[in-house]
Amino acid sequence: MLLALFLGACQKSSEQEFRCDCLDRSWGIHMVGEEMSFAFASAVTSRVGKVVSVKAVASIAGDEGTGIDINAYRTNESGEDVPRVVAKTVGQSDPCASKAELVVDTCAITLRYKWVVPEAARDKDVSFTFYASDDKGRVVSCNMGPYHCSRQYCTTGIQASNTRCYISVEDMAVYTYDEVVSGNKTVDVIYAYREVPTDSSPSGSGSVGGLNKCFMSPTAAAIGRIKELSNVKLPPVERNTKLRESAHAKDNVIEQSKWHLYVTDQDFAAMDFERAGYSNLVTNFVTAYNCIWIETADGKYRAWMWVNTPAGGGDAITFGMKRYNM
Repeated sequence: MLLALFLGACQKSSEQEFRCDCLDRSWGIHMVGEEMSFAFASAVTSRVGKVVSVKAVASIAGDEGTGIDINAYRTNESGEDVPRVVAKTVGQSDPCASKAELVVDTCAITLRYKWVVPEAARDKDVSFTFYASDDKGRVVSCNMGPYHCSRQYCTTGIQASNTRCYISVEDMAVYTYDEVVSGNKTVDVIYAYREVPTDSSPSGSGSVGGLNKCFMSPTAAAIGRIKELSNVKLPPVERNTKLRESAHAKDNVIEQSKWHLYVTDQDFAAMDFERAGYSNLVTNFVTAYNCIWIETADGKYRAWMWVNTPAGGGDAITFGMKRYNM
């Protein structure tokens, strides 16, 4: 009995002597191309030994840029991270693994690990295991996850005008009429800018008088609602796209509010165009506050658009789009 108690006490003491923990430092919804960031800390009781290496293993190999940061950081009086090199990277045959060996004598260290979401992880779960080794050959580990990677596709900096005005959700791009015809492009939304004001907006257009920036389904019914849009040329194939104008939805990737608010996969899946209502025409679009939710005529895609160009300034706009494959 005494021997069993002694061995149990030794085991508990050993566990206390070498410990590790991990912090998830990530923002966002883990879209392809985005970074997930972790801070992995490990420590050995100073009189017992020192930490010699750190390793991270992901369940899915990360994209280019994935790895352990060889710097440790302190925060200066201005709140800025000040780096100091404390490790060197060690090549690994396993594409899912990253390792760093310490080049300083220390009994405690925190290193950062970055994992860049690859295409292979789209709409999948990923998990991470972090390991630390000391100079006595002991290893401690910590598991993080699983984390779900987003199904979304995202594009920013898309440019449109009265000439380049045919928006394809499938391609997440904008075309001229000639490009649509020659390339047999799918058109889901038409953009038009008109400075001619109207006394009132058509019913269900989601605006309060005026025209300005307009978005419409590529159908004769949508264009026919306002005479000033009658000269808009329809693409060869009409599609009755559902449009819903909304206020104050935020997404840090596109709208760049820096409030760390995001349009999530759950937002797309939960959007009920039938119950919430939709239109085939949005006029007098307010770029400072509003966004547009889109569902393609075949129900294959949903999308979210945010126009970054401020109000006024003519017909040219720059916008971003998120696409969700239903």
